[in-house]
Amino acid sequence: MNESTSDLDRAALPGTASPRRAGSSPVLRGEPPGRRHCPTCGAPRGQDATCYRCKSDLSPLIGLEREADAWRAEARRCYAQGWYRQAAALAQRALRIETSSEDLKLVICACLRYGDFRTACRTTGQLLDRGSGPRGSATCG
Repeated sequence: MNESTSDLDRAALPGTASPRRAGSSPVLRGEPPGRRHCPTCGAPRGQDATCYRCKSDLSPLIGLEREADAWRAEARRCYAQGWYRQAAALAQRALRIETSSEDLKLVICACLRYGDFRTACRTTGQLLDRGSGPRGSATCG
């Protein structure tokens, strides 16, 4: 069976069109919802490293978010190159910092691609626990 027409191509990744060519990168859009508010007081966050309402220093949080973004971007790059094991490992690093449905879906697709079905099933369970089903308008490219 050709990889570009396999059942794996029908699995869900957010923000991508279906169907896609094998080896193409999943395009993940948006940012995790927790980034929009101060974790201390819940005020909407602006561009400043200090919350305008409670004056909390958000710079450590912003640093962690940037680190997660870097792991996430590298995971997508590896996925696009067909380095699925590496993509899964990098997405899991991003998940240790900040949990997002997009990263969980990337881990699932990458694990399915390289044959780690146990991790794919466990991660699918985590995704379902979050209330974000593995199906959608996206595919594992």
